[in-house]
Amino acid sequence: MKREIRFRVWDNDSKCFILPENLVLRLDGHLFDREFGDELHNVELMQFTGLKDKNGVDIYEGDIVKNHNKGQYVKKEYWYPLYLIKCKKDYLGITVNHVGGGLPSDNIMFKLENYSRELEVIGNIYKNPELITNK
Repeated sequence: MKREIRFRVWDNDSKCFILPENLVLRLDGHLFDREFGDELHNVELMQFTGLKDKNGVDIYEGDIVKNHNKGQYVKKEYWYPLYLIKCKKDYLGITVNHVGGGLPSDNIMFKLENYSRELEVIGNIYKNPELITNK
């Protein structure tokens, strides 16, 4: 699968995403604000998976997704499992870890591209840490 290489950046100081067009990533790995020339230190870089969810939303590392295919009927309502998207640094790949919802289970790994049409991005670990119930 051919994949577009993109990133988004979370600023831990201002608690918001920085627009990618305002950033310069040097070959040495240092990240700078294009407008002011300042080096950014307290940021989180998240890689695009190359996939979109069921609503056409880009899926990035750090996103929390709901799996609509794995809902379980509990107490007269559907309870959908939530997963955290992570890029593995030691190999080229993406893991999907159970972080809440659904019935308790061990972390699982599945081919994200096979399920992206059933997933819905509902938040991310920086803006919505309360969604993660399995810590």
